[in-house]
Amino acid sequence: MRIEVSGSVPGAIEKSMDQFGATHISIFSRVIDWVCKQDAETQATILGLMPKGFEIDPVRKTFEAMARQKKR
Repeated sequence: MRIEVSGSVPGAIEKSMDQFGATHISIFSRVIDWVCKQDAETQATILGLMPKGFEIDPVRKTFEAMARQKKR
């Protein structure tokens, strides 16, 4: 799979690989899996497809979902 990333991403991935003993495949597969599990609004925001001013905060939404799951 080929993906486009900003210039700072390769270094950050290498740092994570060193810090956690992870592989490229394990990092990318977990990120892709996480994105695919998000609702459409979150995915559109992550992908930069939401109109300016209509973006959501995916981090806040993720924490709220985690809090709801914990209450169950």
